[in-house]
Amino acid sequence: MSTLQVNTISESTSNSGVTVDGVLIKDGLVDGKDVSALTSGGLVHISTDTFSTVSNFEKNSVFTATYDIYKIFITMDTTNNANSSLTFEMRGSSSNVTSNYVGNRIYTNIGGTSFVWANTGTASWYVCDPGSADPNRFGAEITLFNPASAEDTTYHSHAVGPYASAWYRQVAYGYNTNNTAYDGFNLNYSGTEMTGKVSTYGLALS
Repeated sequence: MSTLQVNTISESTSNSGVTVDGVLIKDGLVDGKDVSALTSGGLVHISTDTFSTVSNFEKNSVFTATYDIYKIFITMDTTNNANSSLTFEMRGSSSNVTSNYVGNRIYTNIGGTSFVWANTGTASWYVCDPGSADPNRFGAEITLFNPASAEDTTYHSHAVGPYASAWYRQVAYGYNTNNTAYDGFNLNYSGTEMTGKVSTYGLALS
């Protein structure tokens, strides 16, 4: 058995690349694929956006058929209403979707000894309360299933945040029955000014 030990292998014929055991290495590609872009499964970062003193934040062109499952993380820096809430809407063709949501939420506050169940209506899904009393204590993790497919989109959210003088943990869940493929979302704040950050990831299965 012979061993080749070199630092650099260069092509002999210009623009032909180098073939090793039937595998072509050429112009930074391996058999025509950019291996630096491959993932072995897990969350793949798609976008991170900041928003400042707005009542809603709209994001387009973030969901595609590449992934079936998406994760969205939200943090807040400031808000201007202590008794406020944040809701989530799907978005398609640069328009917010405000119908056919089915949802519920379960919540409790620190120091509480019981849970409350509440229907969240048909216009949106609930996220949590980012009240102006220490809004940096707000944090939300949202999971979306099949948003870019022409079928029901399923929603699940774990979030914590202040409302008035209390601090709540919220679990919200539901689905939308429009059977429509969506490419974006809208964060809708019940106050008039919120400042924060949102990051979106796709789940690569392999």
